Amino acid sequence: MDFQIVPWLSVVIVSVFVYLLFKKLRMDKTGPPLPPGPPPLPLLGNLLQMGGGKATEVLVALSQQYGPLITLRFGLKTIMVVFSPAMAKEVLKTHDHNLAGRWVLQAAKTLDQHKSSIGWAD
Repeated sequence: MDFQIVPWLSVVIVSVFVYLLFKKLRMDKTGPPLPPGPPPLPLLGNLLQMGGGKATEVLVALSQQYGPLITLRFGLKTIMVVFSPAMAKEVLKTHDHNLAGRWVLQAAKTLDQHKSSIGWAD
């Protein structure tokens, strides 16, 4: 019986260590303050909150709770969602240089397609 407990105990200890390591790495990142949003889960972000119904209805409910500009995390990607036309105009007018680029998939970088394909162009 002791033989069966030891492997599970080691898995639990390693899992807790990895969780604390990821949490520490996320806390060390300094950057500009983000708009309010629902608290994300580790590694999943807000993906589970989006599965409760239609995405538009879930986003409207979140905008009523957090305001016209919210921050969501989908996995490891941070996303800001704008709900009002006035806020969208302000964001696109003053922060357009931050929104001009795209993130490129690692597969496209590996095959060097990001240099010659119009789909990955800035």
